Amino acid sequence: MKKYLYYFLFLPFFIGCNGSIENLDSVVQDKRIQQLLDEYIVNVLRMDENKNVFVAGNIGKKSKTVEIALYNQQPILYINQDADYLNLYLKSKEFGFFRYKGINFYVTNDLQNIFKLEYKSFDHFQNKFEKKNEPEPNDPYSMFININIRDSSITYYSNSSKESLKWKKIK
Repeated sequence: MKKYLYYFLFLPFFIGCNGSIENLDSVVQDKRIQQLLDEYIVNVLRMDENKNVFVAGNIGKKSKTVEIALYNQQPILYINQDADYLNLYLKSKEFGFFRYKGINFYVTNDLQNIFKLEYKSFDHFQNKFEKKNEPEPNDPYSMFININIRDSSITYYSNSSKESLKWKKIK
């Protein structure tokens, strides 16, 4: 009986460690970015193809913009030696992980000022990445968000429909 009580006491701890969150407030503070992520998630769930999102970032020239790219796919690790140079980007990053509405998010540490996560080394995550022998042409559902640091304005576009292929600004 004591053995079962022991397991029962630690069950909440293990459930809490799965990275699942109820709302985006605990991960992203900016309400506009939360709104865009929710829009992106609605489309990912509607497409029902892949329940993984790779989120990469970049700080623009002279730190005037932060670029966020969301791709509806797992990060891809190439196992073919001839394609190993493509792994250099992933190997140079740390990753944060969270699960929201049944979708796994893998976030590069370039965005640690926006996504409040615990970031771990590539070695910790490499077994969760999709493995491929060589690159294949694909066009995953994507959203690109640019944040202008000077005036905090946000522009974005996604490839969910032809109508959304132009950059839109949100306030």
